[in-house]
Amino acid sequence: ALFIFLTGQVRAAGVLKMDDATDRFLRTLTELAVAHCLASAEAAAAAAANSGARQDAAGSGPLSFIATDALVSLVAALVVQLNGGETLLNRYLALLVGLIKRDADEASVKFNARPYLRIWVGLMSELGVVPGSHAAAALAAAANADPSLGAPPAAADPGAQMRYLRACGVALHALQPLSVPGFAFGWLELIAHRSFMPRVLTAQLASGWPLFASLLIALLRFLEPYLRAADLSESIKQLYKGCLRLLLVLLHDFPEFLCEHHFSLCEAIPAPAVQMRNLVLSAFPRNMRLPDPFTPNLK
Repeated sequence: ALFIFLTGQVRAAGVLKMDDATDRFLRTLTELAVAHCLASAEAAAAAAANSGARQDAAGSGPLSFIATDALVSLVAALVVQLNGGETLLNRYLALLVGLIKRDADEASVKFNARPYLRIWVGLMSELGVVPGSHAAAALAAAANADPSLGAPPAAADPGAQMRYLRACGVALHALQPLSVPGFAFGWLELIAHRSFMPRVLTAQLASGWPLFASLLIALLRFLEPYLRAADLSESIKQLYKGCLRLLLVLLHDFPEFLCEHHFSLCEAIPAPAVQMRNLVLSAFPRNMRLPDPFTPNLK
């Protein structure tokens, strides 16, 4: 009921007309939430310095996600209440992409991606309309709300969920490591997250496969020059290991996806990355039983 009231208040303020006022409203909220999150890390570092305790590496200390979680809950409720809210979601994701690119360019090696990672994971979780989420609560309460607020999609509507996830995927493609190297680790975590990858790959009629294939190919293209030259810094090694683990998960849980897109994936994998190519080529459909290679007189 609280979120129904809040969304009504926001609409009454006239900031959801899908114009410049909407962008300013969402940008200001996001900047305030991220600033609050980063300030909590600075406060924790100062407290640790005063107490003489060992300090964590830069950007790895504890953060307060109260403001970012509240922002996610509000945005998700607004999207659900706006009769699908895809227009609002696309505007917000475009804004979020711009903020991440700006902060990554300005902060360079000191860029802390964790506030944005938290926002993105929260959005994908909330807009999946999973039980217990604020978006699910908004859906349940909408039946008793003012009809002028608009009818949200049904909680079990897989089409609406897939449209939300597709919007997130398109925005993630704009944030690929070739475009924002400073967000590469957060980006890899997002495309492999349980709120995104399994839902996209289990969509009806394999409708999400091309989207995920484009994201995976974007990751491989970023790694390609480093793997081809065998010039791996420690950070690239960790990213490469993360890519291998992602391929292992796909091989175990979604081998049909690798079978369908094996040609385009292998085309993006450089020749020296033999292990990575073997992972892709070793996939076979789960309903197929391969012969035992040690069977006598096997032909």
